[in-house]
Amino acid sequence: MKQTENYIWNSFLNSGKKHLILTGTHRAGKTTRFQALCNYLKEAGEPLPGITTYAVPGKEVLLKDNENGQEMKIGVFDPEMKGSPMRTVKEGFSELGCPALYRMAETKGSWVSIDELGFLESNELSFQAAVRNVFDKKRVLAVLRKQDISFLNELKERNDVYLVDLDQLHRKVGCVIMASGKSVRFGDNKLFAELNGKTFLQRALELTEGIFVKRVVVTRDADAAEYCRAKDVDVIFHDLPFRSDTVRIGTEFMEDMDGIVFCACDQPMLRRESLLKLRNAFSFEQKELLRLAVKEKQGMPALFGKKYIDELKNLPEGKGGSYILKKHENELECIQVEDPLELFDVDTKEDLEILKKSAIFL
Repeated sequence: MKQTENYIWNSFLNSGKKHLILTGTHRAGKTTRFQALCNYLKEAGEPLPGITTYAVPGKEVLLKDNENGQEMKIGVFDPEMKGSPMRTVKEGFSELGCPALYRMAETKGSWVSIDELGFLESNELSFQAAVRNVFDKKRVLAVLRKQDISFLNELKERNDVYLVDLDQLHRKVGCVIMASGKSVRFGDNKLFAELNGKTFLQRALELTEGIFVKRVVVTRDADAAEYCRAKDVDVIFHDLPFRSDTVRIGTEFMEDMDGIVFCACDQPMLRRESLLKLRNAFSFEQKELLRLAVKEKQGMPALFGKKYIDELKNLPEGKGGSYILKKHENELECIQVEDPLELFDVDTKEDLEILKKSAIFL
């Protein structure tokens, strides 16, 4: 599977839910994502029986039994109808849809696929019962239209359903790379300290490249600013004294984003996969306040949704993003990383020596 579908699938597995439902508006990519997930299940040995609904533009909507290829009309375009120009053909549901779903609920295998459910099913009570029966007896991978229909809402709100809203894929996430520390405990300029042949600043730029809509380095160091400009990376060079200043400057640069990730330069073992977990949790699961963690130990980077922008711009003097994370800890979601070294902050040269002795390098 591609990266996005892989994240959807792993997030579903981690949720412990029974069913996976994709939803979204027109052109959100529902069918493309759905087919990729279906292929994954088939490659894993699942027979994956199911039904597929598709439209013949300007003519009709057909329901297909994927096991035997049988098709029947469930809707026809009727321009004389008021409101929606679609007239339901009940026989398609009663003669094909219902028998197929009841049969699939009793066949071998764990999964059934349904692509897609929408407004044509809204008044077909016998078909709705057949769908509920499949949800009760099997695991279901389904696509639902993003419409305010009571039957669709009922399915989305089931306690055993993991719902992915693909419209959230388009949420814009920016990244602020915090490079304004004075390196007092380290002694030298930490930004240009090296681990395995790469400076900390170089690693931070490589780590964040291509993940976010935009990124900016906020620094007091002239050499760091020059390095970023040479790499065609946005940089803000300043001489303000406090961490709160750095956060405010970065936030102001990102005000057009839906979410902002704050990264430090002194975590050289951090992996791109962990940043992707943050971004994707924000995009798919509508989480607004996130940070990385190893079991109970919380760390950085952290992601703040748009609702926290005013607080980020008005932090108490000397405070950083952790102040907001603690203030809203009841809203905070922790994203687990695999290796504790990912969250290891290099504050001293002794810390750097610890990493150099590690067998793991990025």
